[in-house]
Amino acid sequence: MNELFQGPSPVEQKSGYYSLLFPGDGQVTIDTGSVPPTVSIPFSIKPLYLGVDQVVCTTVAAMSAAGLPVDLRGVSVVTPDSRIGPTLCTF
Repeated sequence: MNELFQGPSPVEQKSGYYSLLFPGDGQVTIDTGSVPPTVSIPFSIKPLYLGVDQVVCTTVAAMSAAGLPVDLRGVSVVTPDSRIGPTLCTF
């Protein structure tokens, strides 16, 4: 998840990938034991609210790849100044 906030690599950028998120300070964590799973981001993402979908979809993909169950209600995203969701991946 932390790689997501670093943005696409130069090779990925040349392939047309981009990010709606910006680099932030601190460690992003995912609590897969909570229902629904909760992503905690230690900085505000309010200016880039559209990036929430990117966080949610990446979380769902990572959990699926790791063989973890994905809650049908979606994922919650928590920052110091807001709580979003639970919300579903809409991509």
